[in-house]
Amino acid sequence: MARNTQNKAFVKQALLLSLPFAWMSIFNTVFDSLMPIIATAPVAEGGLGYNDLVKGVIMAIDNILALFLFPLFGALSDKSRNRFGKRTPFILFFSSATIIVWIFAGLTLGLSVRWLFIVLLSVTLSFNSMSRPAGLALLPDITPMSKRRSANAVAQIAAIVATVIGVALCELKILGFQYIFYIDSALIAVLIAVFAAKVRENKLRRDFDALPEDEKKPAPEDRAFRFRRRPCERKTQ
Repeated sequence: MARNTQNKAFVKQALLLSLPFAWMSIFNTVFDSLMPIIATAPVAEGGLGYNDLVKGVIMAIDNILALFLFPLFGALSDKSRNRFGKRTPFILFFSSATIIVWIFAGLTLGLSVRWLFIVLLSVTLSFNSMSRPAGLALLPDITPMSKRRSANAVAQIAAIVATVIGVALCELKILGFQYIFYIDSALIAVLIAVFAAKVRENKLRRDFDALPEDEKKPAPEDRAFRFRRRPCERKTQ
């Protein structure tokens, strides 16, 4: 009974720590699926009316920003120490900023102000890149190595479900592109609110630090899998 209770508590904790994975997956799915359509759709239909070359440039903005912002804000969150936690302030602030600017981008899209939309989109993607390093690091930071594989499985399931939700949101484009921005942002806001209300990073870190060293090491089956040689790699006698 006690073991079942511990397992349920672990799954709940892993699921809460996976919420950043979930809302990032929703945002990225909507961006990757919807933006190519918006970029080339006629202005009369609520799109930007650009050609394929400009569409490619717009889609590359995210990767270009991430190239510089990922390592910078990953290093900043590594060094951060405050009463809200090491990663949590970066996750909450920049994720909230992402959806706020995303909403304004949707508003300008409805007004067909193309240049302002591109500016707001770039700001949105910048904030998103600032939040992602901390969001991706939080779960492995405070999960014992013996349970890391199970926690990763929970995070992957959360990301898959979120991706499906993102794909479903894109099917609402018949309502108008800007409405997807609003619904997307509202859904992510709910997940952020749940994360902010339920996750206490400093407490989880104290619990992790209090664990015996054996609890922080990889499980025996993980070590065996990691170091076991394949038959073709064994030296012949």
